[in-house]
Amino acid sequence: MFHHYTYINLAHHVPLENAAKAHMTPESLLASLYKAALEAMQPHTKAPLGILTSVLREATLTVGTATDLKTGVYIQLAQVAGVEHPLLTVGQKWAMESQNLAVGNVGTRIW
Repeated sequence: MFHHYTYINLAHHVPLENAAKAHMTPESLLASLYKAALEAMQPHTKAPLGILTSVLREATLTVGTATDLKTGVYIQLAQVAGVEHPLLTVGQKWAMESQNLAVGNVGTRIW
């Protein structure tokens, strides 16, 4: 199912396929979120429209997260020093706080 997405680690194909089938999540959405999470881990990248990204950097750990604004589905990749490939988390958020630039405060999105 995910073999034509060359940027997705082979170890993550089965978990992503299971998430797509079990939760009726489109393959293309998971692939887009995966790519956005990978790119979020790199400095100076912008998120695609409709996807919110965040990154957490520490000495031995980098965590990139990409969340779909319509559904709350997210993919989180954690690259740990000494581990061959990033660790994967797939889920769906119920609520998320983010900056509301128009009002100048924090807004909460509920799915």
